[in-house]
Amino acid sequence: MLPVDILKLMAEHKYLSNTDQFAQGTPTNRIIFKTLPNIGATHGEILLYKWRNSICLQPNVPVLHGKRDAIGENGRSLYPDIFIVCKGVNQKQVENYLKSDIKPKKILCTPEAYMTKVVEAIKSTDYSLYDDFFLLMDECDKLIRDVDYRPKIILPIQDFFKFKNKAMISATAIEPSDKRFAENQFRILKVEPQYDYSTNLNLITTNNVLGSLRKVLESYINSSYFIFVNSTDLIHALIKALKIQGESKVFCAPKSVQKLAKQGFVGAFDKLGMFGKYNFLTSRCFSAVDIKIKDKPHIIMITNVDRAPYTMLDPATDSIQIVGRLRNGIDKVIHITNTNSSIKTFNETELLNNIEDSFEEYSEISKRKDVTITAGGLNTINQALDGTEISLLVGDNGRLNTYMVDNALLENRVRKLYQNDKNLVRAYENLMNFKMKHHLLNFDISDDNLIGLEQKHNNRLLCEHVAAILNIHDNPVSHDGQLRFYLSEDIKKLREENIEVAILYDTLGYDEMNKYGFCANKMKRAMHRLTKTNDLLSESLKIDMHKLYVLPVTISEEELKVDGQNVFTDHRMKKRFAAADILRFFEAHRTTDILKFKVWKLKRAI
Repeated sequence: MLPVDILKLMAEHKYLSNTDQFAQGTPTNRIIFKTLPNIGATHGEILLYKWRNSICLQPNVPVLHGKRDAIGENGRSLYPDIFIVCKGVNQKQVENYLKSDIKPKKILCTPEAYMTKVVEAIKSTDYSLYDDFFLLMDECDKLIRDVDYRPKIILPIQDFFKFKNKAMISATAIEPSDKRFAENQFRILKVEPQYDYSTNLNLITTNNVLGSLRKVLESYINSSYFIFVNSTDLIHALIKALKIQGESKVFCAPKSVQKLAKQGFVGAFDKLGMFGKYNFLTSRCFSAVDIKIKDKPHIIMITNVDRAPYTMLDPATDSIQIVGRLRNGIDKVIHITNTNSSIKTFNETELLNNIEDSFEEYSEISKRKDVTITAGGLNTINQALDGTEISLLVGDNGRLNTYMVDNALLENRVRKLYQNDKNLVRAYENLMNFKMKHHLLNFDISDDNLIGLEQKHNNRLLCEHVAAILNIHDNPVSHDGQLRFYLSEDIKKLREENIEVAILYDTLGYDEMNKYGFCANKMKRAMHRLTKTNDLLSESLKIDMHKLYVLPVTISEEELKVDGQNVFTDHRMKKRFAAADILRFFEAHRTTDILKFKVWKLKRAI
């Protein structure tokens, strides 16, 4: 643990640059836990500290665009002398900026751009990279939080300790286990605001994330929303289910924009701006991004541990950062999530021991490479090493990557929070950033049921979940706190899309289907045994239905309904004929013709 210094931030300070500790610039050799977003850390370094050159590393491109496009109260650029380095900017352009008359030099870039463009550009000039520039790594918790899927984010750390003046900072900083911080006499500077800085937050734990989101949106129909979800697939599914395509915008990475476009959704952008009623944002907009709009919107955070585990939000980092994005204030903050007791986690000491033991064995196998001379032998050793889970935590130097280890520990802690309501509630209650109210919102139809509807490749599982939903709809619970999710048109559509299951359900009922394990063959045999004594499949009715058509035949659904109803009327059937009833008399399937009209193809009588 590094030694800790406390900075007491008074309300009248407002910004860090107004404190004694920051009067001469961001203090060096510090990891700064600034506690609150939007208290001017980067602002001071790139605008106010005019006596030194600075390089500020920002985790994501939207942050850079935000600084580039920021407008001051005078209507002019707030940061006219900064230089942004990201995709589209080459090394030569960086060199030209360094040779320009602008002083001091203020360079903002991503960690990747720093390594590929900034370093070489500075070395090609008269500047001394490590002596003439202050290096500030902003949102430094990202080094740990994002390294598992973005390994290049930590590349600048090799250079970081070479700088004469340097610091890391974040409202949600995490102390790294990297021993070089202690070796370089780093200290933690923790900001403690001396005023109430908490935000009201409603935590909704639920068994149906979509149903809960729908209920929240229906409660505040005249509001605008910023909805933070770290999954474009889940975002698209929510938008379609809520039928809000025309009012929705999605802000995500360029590749995700292209992916959504291929799926028919054209309201996705990789740059912030021109917001709509419903604005969905992925993790690249969770931290450091400034969003300025006139009204005060609702912030909704979405987690679905079953459908998209990577949407799990850490209250101590993600939630704090997200709430800090809206610069002109917010109306309500809501976190909607489900939980799952079967989420696998480890005791932290046990996890560390497992990592160390695995790495020890990994190292022993790796030593074989020094004594193996055959190509086949080396290939086998490399395959063995690359096939291990521990290989993901090993750096190019053959040593354990401490940032990957820290990431594994953090992920394990976050996963524990979503095993049950109590863990998550406790996590929020332990933060001074929030005044949390917990709401339990359960539905008859759960996320498990809804995910089951997507299992098109598994007929038994699909049948089970369709039947469960039909049964719940037909037999709603009477006690308070339970709400139906599928109603009216939704049930009708569900029946149309799963005609054979609906017939089995209508004939056998849910309990009988469950008795047969939702096995199609067993249920069909049971249905035929049952319907032999049923007027619906009386021999005379079957004969007259079979007389309707010469097989094989394709017939429109509308014509089929008329023909079938005529026969039902002749036989004085109380039940009205539905198109799906044809499956009781013929082997058939429903499709569309070239004009997109619904038709039925009848193959043979049964």
